[in-house]
Amino acid sequence: MAEENNNNDGAPAKKKLPMKMIIILAVVMVVEGVIFGAGYFILGDKPPTVEAQGLDTDDKAANFELVEVLLIGDKFQNTRQGAQAYLYDATIYVVVQQRHRATVETEIEDQMARISQEVTEVFARAEPAQLNEPDRLTLKRQILDKCKERFGDDADGEPYVRDVVISNWKRFSTDL
Repeated sequence: MAEENNNNDGAPAKKKLPMKMIIILAVVMVVEGVIFGAGYFILGDKPPTVEAQGLDTDDKAANFELVEVLLIGDKFQNTRQGAQAYLYDATIYVVVQQRHRATVETEIEDQMARISQEVTEVFARAEPAQLNEPDRLTLKRQILDKCKERFGDDADGEPYVRDVVISNWKRFSTDL
């Protein structure tokens, strides 16, 4: 009997693959994939539509934006340069937060004479080297100090005036 199970080569007999079972399994898997795929596309959530929106302005952030408020625009004299006297035409702005703009503008209107006197004194005391600085840092610092004294601090303890900007800077000789 052992001879019947062996081929002529002496090797054991090979079993055939069950082709029917493989085909049935493949068909069941394909049908299952089609059913689940169709169910997903039919019953699944659709992605939400996306619409572009404009930028929302944050009112709180807008209150903290820095704005420039005109402090004074005038001509100031300086005689500290020896026999030569010069006249400086300047426009000076203070930088404040938007939320303090109305307060600072009201203070400027109410105290214009005092502010003008203090700025005039800064120019009159300035050394020639300070007036010739290209960025005018010394004058800006001195005017900023005067403004901080004049306007004070807000409820949070921060100064109303953050910076000083000097524009329209022109120097004229007073000699004719």
